[in-house]
Amino acid sequence: MHLASCIFHSPCVSLFTDCVAGRAGQIEVTVGNSDSGDGSNIQLMAGNSSSHGASAGRIDLVSGTVAGSAGAGGALALSAGGATDGNQYGATVNLEGGDLETGGGDLYLEAGRSQTLTGGELHLKSGRSRDGTSGKINIETPNAGFMGTSGSLSLTSGTSSNGNSGALRFISGSAKHGRGGEVVIVVGSGVVGDGGELVLTAGATSDAGSTGGATRLTGGEGRNPNTDNGGDGGGVFLSGGSSLGNSHRDRGGDIDIRGGDADGGTGGNVILSSGESIDMSSGGITMGTPKSGVAGVSGSIAVSTGDSAAGASGNILMSTGAATVGRGGSTLLQVGDGDLGNGGNVELQAGTTTAKASVGGRVVLRGGLGASPHSADGGDGGAIVLAGGESAGGSAQDRGGNVELGGGAAAVGFGGNVLVRSGNSIDSSSGDISIRSSNAGSAGVSGMMVLGTGTSSIGSTGSLGVTTGSSRYGSGGDIKVRVGDGESGEGGQLSMQAGSSAGLSSGGSIHLAAGASLESSSGRVDINTPNAGAVGVSGELRLYSGTSSGGNSGRLSLLSGEAPTGAGGEIVMTVGSGGGGDGGGVRITAGETTDEASAGGDVLLLAGEGSNPYSIDGGDGGSCEYLNVHYGHTR
Repeated sequence: MHLASCIFHSPCVSLFTDCVAGRAGQIEVTVGNSDSGDGSNIQLMAGNSSSHGASAGRIDLVSGTVAGSAGAGGALALSAGGATDGNQYGATVNLEGGDLETGGGDLYLEAGRSQTLTGGELHLKSGRSRDGTSGKINIETPNAGFMGTSGSLSLTSGTSSNGNSGALRFISGSAKHGRGGEVVIVVGSGVVGDGGELVLTAGATSDAGSTGGATRLTGGEGRNPNTDNGGDGGGVFLSGGSSLGNSHRDRGGDIDIRGGDADGGTGGNVILSSGESIDMSSGGITMGTPKSGVAGVSGSIAVSTGDSAAGASGNILMSTGAATVGRGGSTLLQVGDGDLGNGGNVELQAGTTTAKASVGGRVVLRGGLGASPHSADGGDGGAIVLAGGESAGGSAQDRGGNVELGGGAAAVGFGGNVLVRSGNSIDSSSGDISIRSSNAGSAGVSGMMVLGTGTSSIGSTGSLGVTTGSSRYGSGGDIKVRVGDGESGEGGQLSMQAGSSAGLSSGGSIHLAAGASLESSSGRVDINTPNAGAVGVSGELRLYSGTSSGGNSGRLSLLSGEAPTGAGGEIVMTVGSGGGGDGGGVRITAGETTDEASAGGDVLLLAGEGSNPYSIDGGDGGSCEYLNVHYGHTR
């Protein structure tokens, strides 16, 4: 070891060793041990400077370099003293920048550099313990002074010229008899301005055909395979910040989940999918707004697709999954109850079109398919039930909700039709259509049913047709028009009246015709009043034409049809027999005239002609007999 002094400035002291037989000598500075007190210190102190603008002396602890083609530079170890007794602590190592009123000194920890290979690593590692807890690592900036801010803390990997840049990992250790340590990232609170942001942004890429980095938030796995209760997977909670202000303008923080924007391609999707299960049920998805406070309303939920500049806008699809052993899940649209004003509406409206010669969108309500081909009972198709809302009020003015079916209005063309049609069947009967009002309550009447067409401004009003279908191997269906029975008052009337005309045309006709038959008899037309009750008379039957303002009044004709191979049908006018008083008369009265020089109408009784021209016996004409039945004698 050599001791040398400096020539210039204040004297300096150099300690160095020579190289002997290929190895340089060591320099050891050691303080002696103590067996009765603290060990003595070793102090290395650079020189102070009192000159203006000059710096104090520096202490350099530098390990040796290696000049050969192999080997490593010398290590530099700073190690505090240990403790041999298990109840004592090892000493600490303090590395501090110098104090100064205008700016504290920096502290740099930097691993060694390399020209061609990997640079040296920097390890910050707390002390281990054989039986106890390993030491903590705290990296923090101190609290700020009265007029400043606390220092920032940056963990940054360097840029890369070739390949991936360095990863940045926050990983807590595994635990054998406990849970893994938490990873907590919290932005500090403040008292002025907005709160600090927490930004997690994956890496961007400028490489063609590549994708920007993903950001993943994944709850921890429950990995225990226990069949009784192996534990659940951890949840992922996204919650906007709470607002503790007392003003109605103080809003809780939003949660904004959106797919990424695109300049030329399609924007990113937003996918909400619950977890699947290998053996049990998949998880549910619940979207809901909480109940409101005492002076507010609950939040709305809006599900909408965006506008489209080229092509159809996006669909909205709400569907439940198929079921292998069970039924498909129901879809329920239900408005919440309210206690003020009218109930909320449910509106289904198809899309409008402004395109030429196109049709607005349809609203299709279709019951589910009973798709089983089982020959005994494959199941029925699902029903569609349209029912107005019930009224629970106690007043006679509280009415149940209406059911209104109306075709769409048109500005120039025809309004839309209303078609009510039962379902057909390939092998059996088609379905029924029942239109009726419900039974009345204990103090009311059943509702009226009206079938009518609307008024017309130009031309005839719409017809009303009630028709049963044709049958190939049976009779056509009946049409029955019947007034219901009553227990008090007169029976209900059945009125059929053709339409009136206010112009020069005739009023409408009424045609009652029985059904025809190609090979057998035509049907019968019966017009009769029923038998009277115990103390009444049977009802009158009147056939008469109306009065005439100009010309003859309408004729009343009773005609039976012709029979090419048989006798024409008889016309029988018979007064019913009676058990008291005179028998009922038959009156045939010709018409009276008040016109001068005119004759009253004739009464003609003409027997039928025998009109066959056969020369031997063409047949006789019918006789016309007058019988006067009086006191058992005939004249």
